Amino acid sequence: MDTSSWLPAERVVETAKRSAAVVYCVSTAERRKSEFAANLAAATGGSLIEISSTKDLSATLLAILEEFRQRYLLSYTPRGVTREGWHRVEVRLKGRRGSIRARPGYLAGN
Repeated sequence: MDTSSWLPAERVVETAKRSAAVVYCVSTAERRKSEFAANLAAATGGSLIEISSTKDLSATLLAILEEFRQRYLLSYTPRGVTREGWHRVEVRLKGRRGSIRARPGYLAGN
């Protein structure tokens, strides 16, 4: 449970959108699902993982590390877009099986 945050949740998510961080949030199923954690993970290309007990934490962290070992970094130079604001990005696979976990876009400027 968060007891010492000094930034509002919306500001944390906006800051994360500007960073290169990928956030994975792990929560026990006993806790109420956190909208903040889900939003933060989705905004950064991570995920919210619910586990049944803290006994599952070690295996969950190892699974996250394994996922990171299988990630690719794609980069591009956008053309024809404004220099500031939110820009949606869609990543798709063509002719191959697989799964994609990616940021929904990027926040440019300021």
